[in-house]
Amino acid sequence: MTALIGIGGVEKAFGPVTALAGIELEIRENEFFALLGPSGCGKTTLLRILAGFETPDRGRITLDGKDLIAIPPNRRPINMMFQSYALFPHMTVEGNVAYGLEMEGVRGAELKRRAAEALALVQLEGVAGRKPHLLSGGQRQRVALARALVKRPRLLLLDEPLAALDKKLRDQMRLELKRLQHGTGITFLIVTHDQEEALVMADRIALMDQGRIAQLGSPRALYEEPASRFVADFIGVTNLIEGRVAAQGFAADGLSRLLPAPPGVLAAGTPAALAIRPERIRVRPAAATASGQGLEGRIESIAYLGQDLILHVRVAGLVRPLVARLGTGLESLPDMTEGASVTCDWTAERARLLTN
Repeated sequence: MTALIGIGGVEKAFGPVTALAGIELEIRENEFFALLGPSGCGKTTLLRILAGFETPDRGRITLDGKDLIAIPPNRRPINMMFQSYALFPHMTVEGNVAYGLEMEGVRGAELKRRAAEALALVQLEGVAGRKPHLLSGGQRQRVALARALVKRPRLLLLDEPLAALDKKLRDQMRLELKRLQHGTGITFLIVTHDQEEALVMADRIALMDQGRIAQLGSPRALYEEPASRFVADFIGVTNLIEGRVAAQGFAADGLSRLLPAPPGVLAAGTPAALAIRPERIRVRPAAATASGQGLEGRIESIAYLGQDLILHVRVAGLVRPLVARLGTGLESLPDMTEGASVTCDWTAERARLLTN
């Protein structure tokens, strides 16, 4: 897959605040790419630079190997879908979708044909004559998407496009956006702070922190192989236990016994954090566990999510409770109650050691 956008050494500051600190990145042709991170990490600034609304202080940005910074925003083969949708209330759905083409001089049958094609793409053929206020939130979101796609951009920028939708509709639109990206072949770049959104939709994710890329990779790579405490804590939920590497496991601060950890990854004595995902922790009633096996604790709280139980287990010596996720569909799921004594353990290969 060839690179569509090349970003090299891009820096941007607003007074004393550094928004971007030497970003190096390639966005590939026909890719669904996500810029993910907390508020203030620089992801929106980078999006605005790509759109032409901001200019970098230094660095280069290319599209198909040609300088993009020198091209005015209205001349770039890039379109943007805003979080607010920004539909014209006095125009019909068809008028909103066709507006950008009209500004480029498209008229008559060609204009109507392309607007109809864009509406069909987002499955809104039957509402072309309605005004935006007569549409649901999901329909308005689709109109904004059709308006962004109708000009057939090389790159579509999506700025928190699902933030205004309720959860069920947001889940549906995630899959719809992914279907559209695959169907059109247009490169999508989404900016979001929602890690689940990025995991579901993106082919690759750049997780940003304080103007830098903390880790770049596939959703699976970021979840399974986080490069740092920040990545492990931001992507999904994880248990981070501080301590140091030991010859036969991991010596946790506050515990007298060693914990299972991947062998041979780091030299003994190296300060580190042991990261274990909640779904990789096994929880059993203390009475059913042989003495000395696993970490003994007490269930502090239980959250029932339908398909899962989320347990917070308080273990003496650990700063934070262990978080465990148990699938409710398991036939062997024990009866768990708050206050019950349990043991928690995991296999060494299911944990990860992090040094930064």
